[in-house]
Amino acid sequence: MNNVTGFIANTANFGVLKEEHFTINDTVNGTSVRQSKWVDWNHYVDELSFAQAFRTQLISAGFPSNTGMLIDTSRNGWGGSQRPTAGRGYFHARYGIMQETE
Repeated sequence: MNNVTGFIANTANFGVLKEEHFTINDTVNGTSVRQSKWVDWNHYVDELSFAQAFRTQLISAGFPSNTGMLIDTSRNGWGGSQRPTAGRGYFHARYGIMQETE
């Protein structure tokens, strides 16, 4: 463990650094966003919250307190030009993120 400098998250993936439009606790029509294809039952909706929680767990398991985390943001975000710019009234068939209109 003492020879490990850090870990990398989101390598060759396209999760957003910080999700601004929904939380892991949101539901759509009574269904948890965790059931969407995008979240896929994970406990985190963005890379920052995952990396921070993962690092905390590593340190509590005995890794050094200076263990670093790097988050690959080269393909940041899902949806491309269809990515939502607001938090409501959005549906994307591929990712399955739906939000009720206000």
